[in-house]
Amino acid sequence: WMNCATGYRKCIISAKQRLAEMMNIKNTSDTVLVDNASEGINAIIRNLDPPLGSSDYILDLSTAYGPFKGLYQWLGSRYGVKTLEVPIQWPVTGPESFIRPITAALEANASSINIRVAIFSHVSAYPAVILPVKQLVELFHRYNIPVIVDGAHALGNIEINIEDMSNV
Repeated sequence: WMNCATGYRKCIISAKQRLAEMMNIKNTSDTVLVDNASEGINAIIRNLDPPLGSSDYILDLSTAYGPFKGLYQWLGSRYGVKTLEVPIQWPVTGPESFIRPITAALEANASSINIRVAIFSHVSAYPAVILPVKQLVELFHRYNIPVIVDGAHALGNIEINIEDMSNV
């Protein structure tokens, strides 16, 4: 960044291009630089169209990044948004055993509540586990639920292919 003092815009564009290449994102305008995961999730959640309201639920997992839960509480107190948290029991033996309780929660609740968005991490913080993201995206899309994947712990640690995840 020190070399960017006179060309800040060029440095931002270059950083976005490199990130897009790392994550197999075709269009660099689909990348946004934020200070941290909390800022990114806040920007997305607070700009959903239509905005979240009292009839809406956010589905998250018990593996959720702690500060996200603070956002869910704020949304609940401010707008009446509710959270459906799916507990994940450890240890899991593979993707199927991880997804099983999520599938059960969707089967039990999807027809009776309005799940507006599902949020989970690619690599969870507590415990540090790589989640079966593609299978989760496929599952939520079968229920027409948009997905937000927090990739903060994934970038630089595992291969990320956004195009592959998006085409499910």
